[in-house]
Amino acid sequence: MIGNDLLFFSSRKLLKKLWVLLSIEKCKNISQHKLAKEVGVSSSMINNYIAEFSAQKLIRITGNTNRNIKYILTEGGIEQKQKIMNAYINEIVCLYSAVKKEFLTTPSRKVIPE
Repeated sequence: MIGNDLLFFSSRKLLKKLWVLLSIEKCKNISQHKLAKEVGVSSSMINNYIAEFSAQKLIRITGNTNRNIKYILTEGGIEQKQKIMNAYINEIVCLYSAVKKEFLTTPSRKVIPE
């Protein structure tokens, strides 16, 4: 079966990062507040992600006020998003295969109504 190889189901941080990158790609002028609502984290957590992504040169920030600020994925950001998406897809396929194998090798059990 699957051991400690799970990235997305053991820690949701990587999934949250993927969601932030996807949301930025979809809407460049999204506010941190709206990003927080979409991703399901606090605005301060989004601020941390933005700072981290900016330091890693995954995004470029333009504008100087909340009204005109834009977040733009860089080439590195697009590559990182794709890398995380590929890892996520691979993990889903691996989980599916393990569950399918378990399902096919487990004898059927009769469900007894209560």
